[in-house]
Amino acid sequence: MEEKNTVTYGKHIGEFFKNNEPIHETPQEPKKNNSKTNIIVGVIVLLFVVSIIVIGNYNTTKQEEAEIRFQQGRTEGIRQAISYLVSQAANCQPVPITMQDQTIRLIDVECLG
Repeated sequence: MEEKNTVTYGKHIGEFFKNNEPIHETPQEPKKNNSKTNIIVGVIVLLFVVSIIVIGNYNTTKQEEAEIRFQQGRTEGIRQAISYLVSQAANCQPVPITMQDQTIRLIDVECLG
């Protein structure tokens, strides 16, 4: 009797799908091999991130180099100015120094005596 029920049950299900189409039938698409696409996208993202890091480091390095050159130039300018003042004052000549609207004359104190 169980075989009869099983056969009958199977027939009813088969007839249901033959005569009535399922309400929500979704077509099955074959699975695509996305591993190559994923690798390409990953490489592009990696290159983008690396390029941003490299550009950032390059700009930082260039800025640091410019600051170092500025400091070196400032130091050299101060050295040259002091050297000029010392050499002029050593000759017992007054050395005029002007800053904004004020001017003073420097002279070595040894030249006064």
